[in-house]
Amino acid sequence: MRTYEGIWTKKLLVPCWVLQCICSAIFIIAAILALVAASRTNKYITDSYGSSGYSEDVVLDAAKIEGAVILVVATANIVINIVEACLYVKRKLNPVIALVFACLKTLVWLGYFILIIIAATSGTVSILSLILGLILAATSVIQLIASSKYTHQKRKGRFALAKQTSGSVDYV
Repeated sequence: MRTYEGIWTKKLLVPCWVLQCICSAIFIIAAILALVAASRTNKYITDSYGSSGYSEDVVLDAAKIEGAVILVVATANIVINIVEACLYVKRKLNPVIALVFACLKTLVWLGYFILIIIAATSGTVSILSLILGLILAATSVIQLIASSKYTHQKRKGRFALAKQTSGSVDYV
């Protein structure tokens, strides 16, 4: 497998990976808490949701579904970040693979952020979800822009013409 030394900058990738892993870990904890709370409060819930027009069964089912989806997506995000970091350390992080991972993460986290904005217009969103969604969407877009830039440079053959100095690449 071909090595890709000097095309990726640590100052771009590592902060994105760290922020995404921290935010995903917070989401995993919140999802686990939501799943546990939804499973334990079946018999103890009061009729506090009666004014919203939803029965307690519908609210608990929605909490279980949302918790499970967030748990799966956040775990997948951490796994993708670990795979990218391992490939980066081995100098095998192909720009096309990074672009595919960035597209997947951007699609998921921008979709989540748009859903959070829609929920915020009705006033039913927590500030933590809004902030974490914004961080995840922003870091995904940053990775998407960087990996698309490097993919197009690879496609046009500019890496062969690049002059390497001290571990980074200078493009003329």
